[in-house]
Amino acid sequence: MVDKIKIVERVIGPKYYAADICVESTDCIGIRNRRITCRQCVEICPTEAITVENRKIEVDEDKCNHCGACITVCPTQALSSSWLPWKDVLQKGILSAQATRGNPIIACSEVLSKLDESEDYDRNKVMELQCLERVDESLLLSLVASGASNGGPRLGCAGNSNDGISASKAARAIRLVTGDCLECEHGCMGAVWSLVADQVNSILGAIGVPTRVVHLDQLPGDAFDIEKVRLQNQSVSRRDMFEGFGDRAKHIAGEVADEVIQESDFSNIIATLGITSGESPLATASRQKVCEWALGAIVFERYGRPEEAGTADKDTAAAAIAAGALSRISDVSISSRVFGHVLIDGGKCVNCFLCVAYCHTHALEKLSDHGKVKGFLMHPNLCNLCGACVNMCKPDAIELTGQVDLAGILQEKPIAITYDQW
Repeated sequence: MVDKIKIVERVIGPKYYAADICVESTDCIGIRNRRITCRQCVEICPTEAITVENRKIEVDEDKCNHCGACITVCPTQALSSSWLPWKDVLQKGILSAQATRGNPIIACSEVLSKLDESEDYDRNKVMELQCLERVDESLLLSLVASGASNGGPRLGCAGNSNDGISASKAARAIRLVTGDCLECEHGCMGAVWSLVADQVNSILGAIGVPTRVVHLDQLPGDAFDIEKVRLQNQSVSRRDMFEGFGDRAKHIAGEVADEVIQESDFSNIIATLGITSGESPLATASRQKVCEWALGAIVFERYGRPEEAGTADKDTAAAAIAAGALSRISDVSISSRVFGHVLIDGGKCVNCFLCVAYCHTHALEKLSDHGKVKGFLMHPNLCNLCGACVNMCKPDAIELTGQVDLAGILQEKPIAITYDQW
């Protein structure tokens, strides 16, 4: 059933409800253990709407401006949006990519609110977010991956070529459009989205994909309906005016039809990411898992598909490795805010294994051989840099870094840290 409130809001503008931020206190590592100092959501909130005390996260609905920065920085995804879930954000981004031939436009509400009546942008081409602080690595990498699947728009990948980027394929871009973040009432100053964009660009560069995330301070020309702009610049007759109303009605009707299709079957969007079996990662998976799938799809497309890669229902990352991509990226190291590498100082470690006990993603495990403990196993693809292991280590023997091996992430290959290495 179509939500009539949503239809009205498409005409008068988006509405952000006070209960937008959903809190899962059981997922918050700062709540689960008082010794863990993570307060990233509190520190990033520009309106001081978030407090963490008495083993509970509180969001002051009167102060919250719904920028989404807290959602993006939370390593454990304890915070989410009830009004605009991540899967809906991705869906809007993919539709923009399709409408712009692989160059999606993501714009903040502040920029769009300042457009005058003559600047009628195409709602299919422009994905609107209240604030770009909501943009994270999983969204941007998934947009790149979605353009490389099922005949969709290719976001800068080289196709089935093992000889580098095809000269006939121009580099594509994911365009982030913001106004003056320093003057914005949200007060976030672009602290998160700019870091996310830099990290994604670094990752894509390391893989050899020419797609880039770029920042614009105004909507690009292709965001506008050129024909409507031309008509508006001419003297508008009574007939033209009513035809304009008719066009707007058709546009709304088309959006309603899209709403019905999208709400009834989201599987096509999932299929564009190469995920055709199991639970939808768009609804249940961690940010690391979504990024892992997206990276696998990008690497797979970058280095081509030989016959032995198998059928499309295979795991994307496994297919990328089967395609011979592993040898191409065996020495590729990426800097990430999503994946982590644990460094243990053997001279300080007392083998208490509190780090293992309090690692909620099981990125750290005991390494045993016939019942005898030999050291640690570390899974970089599971580590989300939450810092719980660092906080729980009494002798300060642990250091975390976001510098990780890409091939290890795609292989889901653990790293052994043995006592004899110390």
